[in-house]
Amino acid sequence: MNVISVFHPQFEFFNSLLDYLNTTNYKRIDLGKKWAGEVQNKVGESFLELVDNNIDLHAHLHFIHMAMVSNEIKTGQTPENLLSWLKDYEPSRIGDSFLQQFQLEAPSCLKKEYELLAQWNNHYYADLEPILTPKLAEVERKASAIISSHTPVQAINLITNGLVLEGDLKNLTVYLLPQYHGRPVLFYKHTNKVHIYGYAADSVTLTSDEVAPDLIRTQQALGDENRLKMLQFIEKKPCTFKDIHTHINLAKSTVHHHLLALRSSGLIHVHQPPGKHVWYSYRPHGIRNLAKRLTSFIKEGALHE
Repeated sequence: MNVISVFHPQFEFFNSLLDYLNTTNYKRIDLGKKWAGEVQNKVGESFLELVDNNIDLHAHLHFIHMAMVSNEIKTGQTPENLLSWLKDYEPSRIGDSFLQQFQLEAPSCLKKEYELLAQWNNHYYADLEPILTPKLAEVERKASAIISSHTPVQAINLITNGLVLEGDLKNLTVYLLPQYHGRPVLFYKHTNKVHIYGYAADSVTLTSDEVAPDLIRTQQALGDENRLKMLQFIEKKPCTFKDIHTHINLAKSTVHHHLLALRSSGLIHVHQPPGKHVWYSYRPHGIRNLAKRLTSFIKEGALHE
């Protein structure tokens, strides 16, 4: 298995748009509906019309996303580089090896997507980019150091705060990207040979007086009686969602909510066998890491890394 840590400024630019468009995810991400409403006021009606009047939007955005990750397609590193690539896009320039690797077809035109992303940059992301880019780059640097000093499976687990890949992994390439807008959700895209994971950059804050999420997620997760019962059940033996749902006797949506809290705080492993449902196990590292972070915060007074 080949594990690659990667970050370019255009990744967060692009992913922030995906997070805004994914309305079903508002309940799961930290920024939530309030952020989406504020952004909607900024982008204006013409932007919303571009979204509503493009039936191929999501397929084309997926194509662009894979092009950004691929080493074969040169979209550059910055939002401006990506916009230039989109403006000059021609399907004849897209190689077959890229299309086969990511199981894609090249769109005939990406002009609508260019206009959409240009407006997104002008009305929203350009103001954030100078703040987020250096902080996310530092998160990526630390992830690269973890990869160089651990096995691939261990590195993925540490960087994603609990993901465990299983099965025949020898021909798999895994890309790990830090993300701010979509946290704490672990974003993923899978093909047979390529996995892409956008993990929560929980040490990142926009201002110096904020407390970083990695200092408070675990306490929040442990501050609920049902989550404590779930954690106690998972600690006894690895289990599936069905096992947990049957044991805890809550609505499925509520169980999903609690599992996201436990997962994003690093208290449980999420085991991902190829082509099968995930299962869960207890992750003691989450508790040990909490004590280490809190001690550092109390003694040094650092709100974030």
